[in-house]
Amino acid sequence: MTKKHLSYISLSIFLLILGVYNLFNLLNNQEFGILNLDVRGNTEQLIATKSGELLKGDKVWGAFHSDYSNLGILSMRFYNGDRDSKDTLIFRFKEEGNDKWLYEAKYETDQFVPHQLFPFGFPIIYNSADRNYVFELESARGATGSGIYIDNSQPVFVAKSTYARSDLMNNNNLLIYFIKNKILNIFGDQYILANIFVCFLPLIIFLAFIATSGLIYQYLSIFAFTLILLDIFLLNNHNDYYYVYFLFLWSLISQRYRFETKISTLISFILYIVTSIIFVLGSRDVSEKTGVWALVFLLFSTIQTIFELNNSKIRSMTLRYFVKNLFRFEPISDQKVIKIPEKFLKVLYAIFLVYVFYSTSFHIYQAIEKYKQFYPTSYLGKFSFSFLLPEFILVLTLSLLYLYKRVVIVKSKILLVVIFTVFYFSTRQIIYQSLSFESLPTIFSVSPEHTNEAWVDVVVKGKNFRNIPFIGKVYISDIEQGEYLVLWSDEKIVFRTSPTLTTTGEIKVVPLDRKPSNSVPFMYNFKYIK
Repeated sequence: MTKKHLSYISLSIFLLILGVYNLFNLLNNQEFGILNLDVRGNTEQLIATKSGELLKGDKVWGAFHSDYSNLGILSMRFYNGDRDSKDTLIFRFKEEGNDKWLYEAKYETDQFVPHQLFPFGFPIIYNSADRNYVFELESARGATGSGIYIDNSQPVFVAKSTYARSDLMNNNNLLIYFIKNKILNIFGDQYILANIFVCFLPLIIFLAFIATSGLIYQYLSIFAFTLILLDIFLLNNHNDYYYVYFLFLWSLISQRYRFETKISTLISFILYIVTSIIFVLGSRDVSEKTGVWALVFLLFSTIQTIFELNNSKIRSMTLRYFVKNLFRFEPISDQKVIKIPEKFLKVLYAIFLVYVFYSTSFHIYQAIEKYKQFYPTSYLGKFSFSFLLPEFILVLTLSLLYLYKRVVIVKSKILLVVIFTVFYFSTRQIIYQSLSFESLPTIFSVSPEHTNEAWVDVVVKGKNFRNIPFIGKVYISDIEQGEYLVLWSDEKIVFRTSPTLTTTGEIKVVPLDRKPSNSVPFMYNFKYIK
């Protein structure tokens, strides 16, 4: 075994350990206990007597299905409003359908850490698998200004089934049951699944680099660009190490093929232009990510320039050659390269194109169904304007680009794959943007739309208001109408007009954790005489 092979093995083992370490840190940050199996609850599983701050006598109820045995902890998130909270919460827990609570205890809210899960422990229920449970929280002495809020950060609550290490070591059947469900428990979480790739990205990068020794530069360059697209359009959250890992990959590629500095500078410039275009089109999150990648390449080109000033070695890959041959997939002259068999490439192309068509069609079908549910009478027009129009522009642009490149570059077998890759990621982003209404509060109607009477119950119908206890307010012309709030649910809000408070103007719903809803006109013609 040569020193080169030994160094490859050593670095691979180190990067594997680094990936495992990052994964454990990620699980800890997401509060996945090593010896726990978790059922994670969302906002739809909670109801309450009121919205906002819990005052004396207010209650919050929750329900969930337990998938595992050994249920022993129910953790929930709270928020103290950035001030001291001086309340006592009564926690109650029982199996659904039972009249008697299995457990009841009191907890002081001054020990709750804001935005963190607080554990309510109870005697372990060993036969809890496949059973339904309910819990209740009641404020014993909450007062305005010192109460506690339910935090709506996901997951809102977590039901934990705990297992002792000694029991697992002494019971093989229990150990197998735990390991199987732990894997499903972790990989069943979409956020964890998406970020496992990031945890092991350094190892993936290095192994790909070793395996492609002698491969022409186009493959690795397009692989690097794919990682950028993956981050911009698919990864909602990741840590900043993703950029460090990418710089590691790009430095390996640049060193192997001796890229000159102008290549990274051009990529940075293009990304800045794309950032400006996307920002003008209104996609702020995507433009921010694209801007960060522009800075990453600008940083790399700066470092590379400094290195070149202190190194007289001439780089062989010029910007002109890089751009001209990016889609030709021809070997660099006087260099031994690996050539992928033509038949194998055709099979890969076919699999990729089938996947793109299937995945895109499936996501479009899902989007149509969501439009039908949200806009049952007008979904076709809204879907056409929000999705079909930008999708048509995208397809037209890519088609013209493909025809142009086919004329300029004759040998471009990979060009179709590149075009479809851009189509796939761009379509996913268009679908994502067109479905923004899914999480945004939306008012459909207000009844009555106008009134001349003093005390009238106004019904605001819509979606995504969220059930209480989550915080929200109703405004008319920037005047809050919370003094006489009668009902708040996910699809309906009822408030009572007030002679001294209500006025003619635009009604809007403002959840404190999301963007405001659309505005609907309302006329209030009652004249208050002092």
